[in-house]
Amino acid sequence: MTVPIPPDPNGYVGPSTNSLGIVGAWYGYGDDWGTNGAPPGDCQTKGMHMQSQCSSISFPPAAMAGADGGFAATFPQTTPGSMCLSGTAAQVVGGDYTTIFGIGIGFDFNNVGGTKLPYKASDNKVVGFSFHISGVPAGAGIRVELPTPDTDPSGDSWSRTITMDGDYTMDLNTMASDPNSLKPSFSMSAMQPSFDPNKIESIQFHIATNTMAAIMVPDSSRLCVSNLAALVSP
Repeated sequence: MTVPIPPDPNGYVGPSTNSLGIVGAWYGYGDDWGTNGAPPGDCQTKGMHMQSQCSSISFPPAAMAGADGGFAATFPQTTPGSMCLSGTAAQVVGGDYTTIFGIGIGFDFNNVGGTKLPYKASDNKVVGFSFHISGVPAGAGIRVELPTPDTDPSGDSWSRTITMDGDYTMDLNTMASDPNSLKPSFSMSAMQPSFDPNKIESIQFHIATNTMAAIMVPDSSRLCVSNLAALVSP
């Protein structure tokens, strides 16, 4: 069974939209945005790089500071339900992939009141996700990631890499025999965490950086994700 996960005009998915306990919001992220959804980010504050050496996001808009000192973000859509990204994933300098990691958009599965919590996919019989993706930059791959608390410290999530526009399925397993299974975005070792489908925090569509050249996603041909849905077993 396929259960759509439709966002409202601000990119929010409320509890009444699905029967799976999925509540959260879409967001943009990048190495030049901090945890408040606006510059500066790790590239400037931790890597101590110049702004010109950091990635940048032109859409969605950065969060705006409020009168109460907090920040508020929305995710507008030209086409309802189509979540888009434009900007530049910077060229890595000095081998610093840690603070020059690129740009992306994501959706939290269990975020109530601004607190991101793990979503128990298996307990809700969710076995995978499907989505449509368009605007994949030529010569670049989109890493579709499923972060968990176990992979948060390293930033290396189990993922699937996509190089062409189209409809995709992402199964919540790591079986080599499954063409839609997750792969590690790190070098496997005995110390790397295993994937736990009861701990997924979000799904992220990540344009990762490299040492060869910057990757540009212009406003005229944005990377867009639509038709996000959960795949549920009987």
